[in-house]
Amino acid sequence: MKKNINFTALTFWFIVNSVLTICLGLFLAVTCLIPSFAPAVRTLLFNENIAPLLPYIIFSLIVSSLVLISFYVDSRWR
Repeated sequence: MKKNINFTALTFWFIVNSVLTICLGLFLAVTCLIPSFAPAVRTLLFNENIAPLLPYIIFSLIVSSLVLISFYVDSRWR
């Protein structure tokens, strides 16, 4: 187990992960709101049993990423 963790690299990957997660959440939200945006993805999502859970998934994706970014910004100012 590595004991010396590079804080800069770790925070870089946290930010990259947060941005990609926000993009995925926004893509899912636009797919649900605008049917002609990605018809194949919309059909895949709504023909399965995931449709009732989709708003909660989108909400958790976006909020968890925003919380992670806020912790990063808060730690940089200290």
